Amino acid sequence: LIQPVTGTSIWADYLRDHGPGIHHIRFNTFDMDAVVGYLAQNGIGIAQRGSGIRPGTSWANFDTQDLVGFTIEVMKALPGTSGRTPKIVDGKVVD
Repeated sequence: LIQPVTGTSIWADYLRDHGPGIHHIRFNTFDMDAVVGYLAQNGIGIAQRGSGIRPGTSWANFDTQDLVGFTIEVMKALPGTSGRTPKIVDGKVVD
């Protein structure tokens, strides 16, 4: 769950424009550049991007609201990991 409380972001924009609901669904990839390139070739641009909670990871939210009714988020997974979404256990990130 995401609750935007300060600043400008696509999460705050979604809440303002649509009210509570599904903002995005996330997929993980080891090749972020390939995903960004593929989506760009198909007319889907990046709405927002940033760094992940693990050093070396990054994420991008793609402008797919009109296409599929929600934002698609892609997270770059670190080499040597399972590529699954990390969990937080006892305040520590675990794979």
